[in-house]
Amino acid sequence: MRSVQALHPLAGLEPREEDEFQRVLAGYRRELLAREPGVRLGADPEEVHKQRVATRRLRSLLRSARPLLDDPTRAEELRDELRWLGALLGEVRDRDVLIEYLVHELATVEEAAAFGAVLELLEAERQEARKRLVDALDSPRYATLLAELERIPSLSEGADLQSVAAGDYRRLRKAARALDVDAADGELHRLRIRAKRARYAAEAAGARKRFVNRAKDLQD
Repeated sequence: MRSVQALHPLAGLEPREEDEFQRVLAGYRRELLAREPGVRLGADPEEVHKQRVATRRLRSLLRSARPLLDDPTRAEELRDELRWLGALLGEVRDRDVLIEYLVHELATVEEAAAFGAVLELLEAERQEARKRLVDALDSPRYATLLAELERIPSLSEGADLQSVAAGDYRRLRKAARALDVDAADGELHRLRIRAKRARYAAEAAGARKRFVNRAKDLQD
């Protein structure tokens, strides 16, 4: 797979002054970096969770802003690389959640020994997933991704974060109105993804907490 750096012919030039979209995403990049030591250490599962959330927010906002970016093609390349990182984080996070759930449930079960083999299997899978993740964090691909996130595509002239958030909200309403009472699980899941995307964009744009909370309720 070609690196995103190879796909950016102006990578060596100084970027123009950041717009508000770039500043928000730069904050998520800092969060991603801030959680990296904890992810490498592996002592606190929340570090993996928070780095994964930062990765998701970066991907989501790049997707939301795509029609309004000056370089949507490069934004898609960045999203592909963030999807790669997010998948590795997700492998670890999913097992963290399962192990935590089972350990909690075992406290209420009389014959807990039968679940020991399941926990051992999950722990082995977690360790393998962690190794793949740490190897990825040590890779040139990850270093290139971090470098490219310092040069996030800017919004086109006249666009702003409010218009990004408004676009996501319109798409969410349209998708919701298209559902009926017999909507399949897959349709509801896709609506949930749209609600999360709209929430991320609204939070980035400084929306009122009431809207953010209602979006969270819809996701639930």
